[in-house]
Amino acid sequence: MVIDVADRTGSRSRALRQLGAYFGLTFAITWGLGGLLILARPQLEAVIGPIGETSHHWLYYVAVYAPTISAVSLSMAFGGGAGVKALAMRFVRPARPAWLLIALLFWPLALTLYELGMRAAGVAGGIDLHALWVGAPVLALTTTALIADPGGFGEETGWRGFALPRLLTLCRPLTAALILGLIWGLWHLPAFFVSDLSQSQFALGWFLLTTTALSVVMTWIFVNANGNLLVAGVVPHLMLNLFFGAHAFNGNIVRIEAIAMTVLAMALVAILGPSLKGWRGPESASEGTLSSTHSSAGS
Repeated sequence: MVIDVADRTGSRSRALRQLGAYFGLTFAITWGLGGLLILARPQLEAVIGPIGETSHHWLYYVAVYAPTISAVSLSMAFGGGAGVKALAMRFVRPARPAWLLIALLFWPLALTLYELGMRAAGVAGGIDLHALWVGAPVLALTTTALIADPGGFGEETGWRGFALPRLLTLCRPLTAALILGLIWGLWHLPAFFVSDLSQSQFALGWFLLTTTALSVVMTWIFVNANGNLLVAGVVPHLMLNLFFGAHAFNGNIVRIEAIAMTVLAMALVAILGPSLKGWRGPESASEGTLSSTHSSAGS
C-alpha cells in the first residue's frame, strides 16, 4: 500500500497533538487530586467532608479513572460520536483465542519461572506457588475482585485504548512500549505519598521498571492480537492486580515482579526485535492495527 507523504505527516501531527492533550489531561486530573490530598487534606475535608480510607472515597475513583475519563472525553472532542465508537470497538476487535490465553497466563508463568530459577540457584525466590496457581483463581471465582478492581477498565481504556495506537503511528512498538510504560509508572507517583495506598510501601525505581517491562509485554500482545483492548490491556492488568491480592508473595513484591517481567520483556525483544512481531516483520507493526484509528478515532 502506498501512503502519501502528506497523509503520513498529517497523521503524525494529529497523533502528537492528541497525545499531548491526553497525557496533559490525565495527569492534571490524577496529580491535581493527589496533590490536594497530599498537601491540603484538612482543607479538602473541610469542603467535602471526611475522606477516611482513601481507596474507598469517590475522589480516589475519579483519580484512578482519569485515563478513561480523558480517553472518552478526547475521543469525543477529536472525533465526535465516531471517535467514541472507535474507542469502544477496540474492546471487541477480532483476535485469535490463543492471545487471550497468553494474556491470562503470562504473569503466573513468568513468576513461576522466576521462583524455580531462584530455587535452582539455592535461594528462595519469595513466591508461594500454591497461592499463585490456586489462591488467585479461587479469589477470582469467589469474590468481586475482578469486577471491583478499577485498574483494568479504569486505566486501560486510556493507556492501551487511546495512547498506544497513537504512539504506534510515531515509532516502533518497542519504543512506544518503553515510552508508555515509563509515563504509566510516573502517573502513579501521587499514590506513593498517600500512606494508606499500597504504592506507599513500594520502591519507586522497582515500580517503574515493572510498568516499563510490563508495557513491552502488553504491547507485544497488542500488536499481535489486532489491537484488541480487552485481550492486550484489561485482562493483563486485572491479572497483575489479582495475583497481588492473592498474597502469593513472601518477599519484596515489586522487586520480584520487576525482575520477572524484565526478563520476559528482554527475551521477547531478543527473539522478536523492535517490531515485537519478528525480525522479518513489517517496518511498522502497527500499520494494520491502526487502520481504523485514523479514519474514526479522531482527526
